[in-house]
Amino acid sequence: IMSCSSSSDSSDSRGKLTTYKLESRIATRDNNFEHYTPSPYKTPGPRRYGHVITYEKGGLLPRDGIPIRNLPQYRPKDTWTKKEALFGQNDYIDILGDGDVHPVDLLTGPRWLIAFKANERDRLIRKMEWEGPRLKTFYPTEYNRIEKRIRFLTKLYNLKRCKKSRD
Repeated sequence: IMSCSSSSDSSDSRGKLTTYKLESRIATRDNNFEHYTPSPYKTPGPRRYGHVITYEKGGLLPRDGIPIRNLPQYRPKDTWTKKEALFGQNDYIDILGDGDVHPVDLLTGPRWLIAFKANERDRLIRKMEWEGPRLKTFYPTEYNRIEKRIRFLTKLYNLKRCKKSRD
């Protein structure tokens, strides 16, 4: 059974007791600590020696003669310039005509590419369907380059497809 001691007994015993933490702390940052011994490996000196603060620390920032930059003056855009007013005038060629000319007839380019819209791999596969034998005969380097690109894009698209299916 423990007995409680009076407050006068505890104050006398506090001054005599030394704790484990006091005895074990030999070197600390506080140089005024009674057990402090300076390290033989560190040279004493001020912390952050040579550090110069290059910014203003107090009050409003000075301008130092630099003019204040403002937004440019607002000028509304002229929507009836020649380029804007005539935009799309040739989109419907035969509105007033007899209908024998159609905009699709004016499309130019390779036959395998006209009216075709897809990704690069599908475009190259379609090109090889149309021009593959001719390329293999007359341009074997171009043929090999396209085949290699198709193989690479197939792997790339399949890799993306696997990642999408996991989510």
